Formats: sequence, structure tokens, C-alpha cells
Amino acid sequence: MSAWDSGKTSYQARLGATYQDGTSNTLGVTEAYGRCSGNSGTLWAHEAVGPDWHAMFNDWSARGTASKFQMTPTLAQCDPHVPQTSHTGGIQVLLMDGSVRNVSPSVDPNVWAAQLTPQGRESVTFD
Repeated sequence: MSAWDSGKTSYQARLGATYQDGTSNTLGVTEAYGRCSGNSGTLWAHEAVGPDWHAMFNDWSARGTASKFQMTPTLAQCDPHVPQTSHTGGIQVLLMDGSVRNVSPSVDPNVWAAQLTPQGRESVTFD
């Protein structure tokens, strides 16, 4: 998110440089509802959209510990600024090394937040 609006260099990352915490310690993608809070949905193919519509999380609307996922929220409870899962056992995440893990709903919000920062120099894992 640090370069989300920097024109031609937007969304460009380099393994080994951008992911200084290591690719196995950095969360890249997670699941989320396609529709939240009434009629709001995500616009995956659009560049500039408001925070209720964009297909990303851990941005200005809910950063760090506030970006922790919701477990099985109803449509009325769903917060479009954070990830959601319909699985009762946890949320599926893709780490930047290509591995997929299930993250327990009991994960500490500080561990969740640390896994989102590729250059935060934290040494925590979801394990």
C-alpha cells in the first residue's frame, strides 16, 4: 500500500527488496466476501475507487490490528474494509512465498498486523 497511488510505479514490488521480512512471513492475499453492507461489492478491475469498493485491505480505512478479518458475518454485520470468511475454522491466506494457510480466528491482532508489513522487521509467524 505504500505506493498505491504513485502512477506507473503503483503496485510494483520486488522479491528480496520489498519483502524484507521474508516471503513466508508476509501475507499477500486473503479471502473476502464479494458483497458487504447491503449492496456494496468490490470492483477488482478498477484502479481508483473509494474504500467501500476497492478490493484490498490494510489501507487508510482499517490499518494494522484494525484490519483483522471477520468470522462469518451476516451481510448486515459485514465490514467492507476488512477481510471476511464464511469458514468457521478460520480464514485462508496466501503468503508471498506461494503457500496457503488457514489462520485461526484466535490469532492475536498484533500478529495479524505484523504479517501485513513486508518491511516491518517483525519475526512473527501465524504458526
